[in-house]
Amino acid sequence: MRLTKRVGPMAGAVALVGAVVLGVAPAHADSNTGPVKGPSCGAGYYLQESHAIRGKAGLVAGVVYLYYNRSTGNNCAITRRDRSFTTTRIAAGVQRKGDDKLSQDKGAYHSYAGPTYLYAKGQCVRFGGQLVGRFSTTTETAEWISDWGHCG
Repeated sequence: MRLTKRVGPMAGAVALVGAVVLGVAPAHADSNTGPVKGPSCGAGYYLQESHAIRGKAGLVAGVVYLYYNRSTGNNCAITRRDRSFTTTRIAAGVQRKGDDKLSQDKGAYHSYAGPTYLYAKGQCVRFGGQLVGRFSTTTETAEWISDWGHCG
């Protein structure tokens, strides 16, 4: 997951195998959709932002979350797959502006990647997520990366 901003539709991604997320995950009435359960970042972390990661056809493959702990100055990123998406690889990452320090978790995961932590008190960050897998028979890579923000 790369957390380098791309020029055009995700072109020029940073040195990650995934992307980052922004927004709020949609509510799901169907038990066959929605993010799978997974770990949290721990005590003292508060959700800053979440964003649905969509595949080519606009279907939700997963959701990426950014959390922050005000007392420690640490950011935390987690990517969870949607129940309707079968994954072979998942990535989550958070990157600090200025020195471009990147913290990521990526691998052959089936439900989630992360939590991954990065200290950035008083600095801007961006976060992202990537999922490789399929909806039914369509194999694809779905990714999202945020703009720089959460400068605190």
